[in-house]
Amino acid sequence: MKLLIVEDEVDLAELMRELFEEIDYKVTVCHDGEEGAYYACEYPFDAIILDIMLPKMNGWEILKTIRNKRIQTPVLMLTALGEVEDRVKGLNKGADDYLPKPCDPRELVARVKSAIRRASMSSEKTDKITIGSLLLDMTAQRVEKNGVEIQFTPKEYSIFEYLSIHKGEIVTKDALQEHLWNEDESFWSDVLRTHIKNIRKKIGDKKGTFLKTIRGKGYVMG
Repeated sequence: MKLLIVEDEVDLAELMRELFEEIDYKVTVCHDGEEGAYYACEYPFDAIILDIMLPKMNGWEILKTIRNKRIQTPVLMLTALGEVEDRVKGLNKGADDYLPKPCDPRELVARVKSAIRRASMSSEKTDKITIGSLLLDMTAQRVEKNGVEIQFTPKEYSIFEYLSIHKGEIVTKDALQEHLWNEDESFWSDVLRTHIKNIRKKIGDKKGTFLKTIRGKGYVMG
């Protein structure tokens, strides 16, 4: 699991990092709002722990930015503000859960796991994605064009699936590397470009109509 923690109290952030790394989460920590918003929007995470009172950009603004980009990553608001109206405000703005500081570490872990589980159950309801004449069936790990299966290599399929899940979003090369290449695998831009070229050829998209290259940024499906 990949977790983003946006918290300006360095000691608290490190305690949370250790807490989740002990249960094998891969944790990224940001100490100001601008950095937190960047990571939340540019990289895939399974959940985000978000403080409200942050330098440069507060938690409300980050949450709004995330949801405006239609990023549905579960967000748990963690803050010293404990009033009912603050909790209601966070939930109304798209937060998935809310915990006042200080909180019991066991409850924090349980809340994060619960938010990820709810999001996973929700996403499982939509296991098929249509892009023009293409149909992606994630349960069967199968891609069809006009009812005919396209034969992808495992890596080509993984790239196609990931871009399709994020249909309409710019997916950076770094995000693809982070999600699809293991630490012991070599990653080269030329290798990725070759995979993209092969995917386009197999789906009959030589002009990049469905799978677009956004120069200097990444790729967009759809």
